[in-house]
Amino acid sequence: MLEHHFRLCARTIGVDQRLASLILDCEKAMAEFPKDSDRRWYWRLEDQHRRLLAPDLRMIVAVATRLAEETPALAPPLAAALRPLVAQRADFAGFQARLARMSQRAAKEQAIAR
Repeated sequence: MLEHHFRLCARTIGVDQRLASLILDCEKAMAEFPKDSDRRWYWRLEDQHRRLLAPDLRMIVAVATRLAEETPALAPPLAAALRPLVAQRADFAGFQARLARMSQRAAKEQAIAR
């Protein structure tokens, strides 16, 4: 339930579109990869591409946090949706801290604008 709520919130702010853009970037990089280069880099691109096609919750949290960094007004609802998940998944605490800082900045900017 908590994960579902966060995923809905992330979709609302455009995570699906950003993932699609990242998938295209990966595909372009793979298509343009020089044939005589170290294949380990190509394999990393393939792995990233595979992960983007089936993103786990951590990937969604990371991409959503990045979107909030680009548009701080997105941080407050995202932080609220992530807060209950952090109680279950301590590995998300860093993302929550970043979102909380952005939420505070967004609130200050709104107060100044009034």
